[in-house]
Amino acid sequence: MNYKILLPFLLCLSACHSSPEKIDETTPVAQRKGQLQLATNTIRRLEVDQFIGDIRITPSDTAAVRVDYRIELHSATAAQAQLLLSQINPVLHASGDTLQLHIDLDDAVPAELLLPRASFKLGYFIGSGSTRTIRYQQREFQLKSRPDHNSPAFFVHLDVKVPAGMTLKVQQALGDLYAGQLRNALELASPAGQIQLERLQQANTHITAAKRLSISHHRGDLRLTNTGREVLLSDIQGQIQAQHQGELFSLSQFQGALQLNAQGGEIRLQQLTGPVTLQSSDARVQLTQLHGPLRYKSHNGSLQLSQANGDLDLSSYNGPIALAEGVQAQQLQIVTDRGIIRLQQWPVQAKRIEIRNRAGLLQSPVPLPASCKPQQNAQHQPCFVESAVGSISPANTTN
Repeated sequence: MNYKILLPFLLCLSACHSSPEKIDETTPVAQRKGQLQLATNTIRRLEVDQFIGDIRITPSDTAAVRVDYRIELHSATAAQAQLLLSQINPVLHASGDTLQLHIDLDDAVPAELLLPRASFKLGYFIGSGSTRTIRYQQREFQLKSRPDHNSPAFFVHLDVKVPAGMTLKVQQALGDLYAGQLRNALELASPAGQIQLERLQQANTHITAAKRLSISHHRGDLRLTNTGREVLLSDIQGQIQAQHQGELFSLSQFQGALQLNAQGGEIRLQQLTGPVTLQSSDARVQLTQLHGPLRYKSHNGSLQLSQANGDLDLSSYNGPIALAEGVQAQQLQIVTDRGIIRLQQWPVQAKRIEIRNRAGLLQSPVPLPASCKPQQNAQHQPCFVESAVGSISPANTTN
C-alpha cells in the first residue's frame, strides 16, 4: 500500500466536510469465514497488507502460518451484499523467503465500497460534492460523497498465528492491531488505529504510525516514530528510541537506554534504570525515580525531577527546571537562558555543582552557601553558581 498517498487523504477528510456519513448497521449483512495455512520451512518474513479491519497476531503451535479470517459486508440488499462479499478475498502468497498476506479486491468491487467503513470508524467524511483519490493494491479509486446512508461497506478481521523467529511487517490503514506472546521482530504501522502489544520476548519492534499505542511486558529494543496522540509503555527492558508529538507519552518500569524527542504534550517517566537522553520542545516532563544519568535539553518545555541519583546535565532556553526531593547526583550541571531554576532542597546532594542562569530566575529554599557564589569561587571548585536574579522561596515550593 502506498501510505504516502493514503495518509494525506485521511488527514484531509477532517478538514473537508459538511455532515458525517454514517453506516446503518441494521442494513443487510453478509459474512464469510475461512482459513489460510502455509508451511514455513523456507519462510523468514511475513508481510501483512490490510486496508479495513482488525488484526490479532499470536504464536503458532506448529511450523506453519495460519490465518483465520472473517469478512463482513453491509449493503442495501442481501443480494448485493452476497455479490460483493464474493469479490473480497484474503490471499496468502509465498515469494522466495517472504510470505505475503493481503486482501484481494476484484476489479468489479466499486470504489465507494472502501469509504463508508473508513468514515464510520474514524469520524471522518467527505464534504458534499467533494472527490478524493486513493490507491490500494495498485488500484486508483475516485471517492465522492453520496447522500444515501445505506451505501455498502466492508471490513475484514484477521487472526494470524506465526512461528517464533519470523520477522513480521504489518501495514494497516484502518483498524486496530493486537500482538501478544510473540518472539518475533516487528515492523508495524496503523496510522488510523490502535496498536496494543503485550508480553513480547526477544522482540525488536519498530512502529512508524499509530493513533494510540500501548505496550507492556516487552523484552527487546523499541523504535517509535509518529506514534499518535497517546503512548503508554510499562515494564520494558531494552533500548527505546522514540519521536513523539502528541498529548501523552507515559513510560514506567523501564530498564535500558532511553532516547526521546518530544514535541509538546505531557511526558510522564517513572521508575527508570539506565541512561536517559531527552530533548523536548513545549513538552511538560515529570520524571520520578531515575537510576542513571540524565541529559535534558529543552526550548520552551518544563522539567520536574525527583528521586534521581545519576549525573544530571540539564539545559533549557525558556522553560522551568525544578529539582524536588531526593536528587543525589554525583555531577549536576544546569544551564538556562531565560528560564527559572527551582531548587526545592539545598544542599543538593551532588559532589560537583555548576549552575548558570544567564537571564532567568534562580529559586532556592535557603540562601546559597558562600562557597557557591562566583565571587568567592573558581569554576574548577566543586560548587559554582552564577545567576542574574536569585530569590528565596519556601522549601516546599512546587510551582
